[in-house]
Amino acid sequence: MKRPLLRSLNLLIVAGLVLTGCWDAQEIDKRTIVAAIAIDKARDGYDLSIQVPVPQLVAGGGGGGGEGGSKGGGPEAIQIFSANGTTISEAIYKIAQQNSQPLFFGHTVTILFSEEVARDGVAKVIDSFRRDPQIRRQLWPAVVQGKAEKALTVKTKLDQIPAYYLREILETNEKLGRTPRMVLGDLFKNISNPFMGASLINYITPTGNGYKWDGLAVFDRDRMVGKLEKIETTPVVQIREQKKGWLVKASCPDRRGNVIFRPTRVKKNFQFSKRPSIDINITVEGTIIERTCSLNLSDPKVMSQVEKQLAQVYRENADSLVKKAQKQLKVDIFHFGKYIHAYYPEVWERREWRKQFPETPIRFNYRVKVRRIGMEAE
Repeated sequence: MKRPLLRSLNLLIVAGLVLTGCWDAQEIDKRTIVAAIAIDKARDGYDLSIQVPVPQLVAGGGGGGGEGGSKGGGPEAIQIFSANGTTISEAIYKIAQQNSQPLFFGHTVTILFSEEVARDGVAKVIDSFRRDPQIRRQLWPAVVQGKAEKALTVKTKLDQIPAYYLREILETNEKLGRTPRMVLGDLFKNISNPFMGASLINYITPTGNGYKWDGLAVFDRDRMVGKLEKIETTPVVQIREQKKGWLVKASCPDRRGNVIFRPTRVKKNFQFSKRPSIDINITVEGTIIERTCSLNLSDPKVMSQVEKQLAQVYRENADSLVKKAQKQLKVDIFHFGKYIHAYYPEVWERREWRKQFPETPIRFNYRVKVRRIGMEAE
């Protein structure tokens, strides 16, 4: 009789240990959710601001029922908290003191650096974020023209939370193949890995009712050294990630108008010689979506001329970008060093690629194939 009783007591003890729950758990509605972080330079350190959604004023977040209840949304759906600190951790601690609930960074979607902070170096700025387990590696860093805090106060009409609207812009551009992927985890790796080359981070400008995507900020290690305009970003994404890039405009063969080309597929391959020199062959397939000249696009000869015009535009843009990267930026924005280290380690060991890159001949060979021209009435 004692053994069954002893077994029962043992089961009760084990069940009690398993079902004790999380003693330090905290309900999500008992935290201050941070949607975005903005960092600006200050005389004695940094000005740090956070964007916090107000649950009662966000549509679907409660705050009164019935016909007389508030619908939520609008510029009042967020609140901005700011503080100054000699370090990022100090500034965050001061902001935490302004709130009645602990700060929660698990839903943060973007970290915004002013251009001044970016040019001064972001390694010391993001060190505390790297050590914080709440900070997601998939959030989007971005460089802001002017004050970064200004980007938190933009009044967007298509989304109640400006940070979420900005995230959609950045994610959409990346998914459509227009921009390279550069989330916070990628930035951490690029800063730590000497083989990776330059980091390219989205550059945005706050506007009256949203954000303008304004190119890519170029980083040498952790410091911003320049900026790529929209037309300059297409060769980069084609070479680094075989992405499509933006629409391309080329003159018609008769010079009486233009054709607009939308790329749908990109193939690339490298030819590297130990002199060293690099030859890049890129094939772009796509569709003519508009023309402003009277061309018979169903004529194979005319189409061949159009394809050559498009290839020339691509090649000229790429040549111009290489010249800028080598003479002005002096940093490997294409990640050729990563390729050389992987496939030609003996060359990498003999040469210091950072010094060799500005002097290395780089040649582009573009080939364009128009797969579709659309339909028109005759």
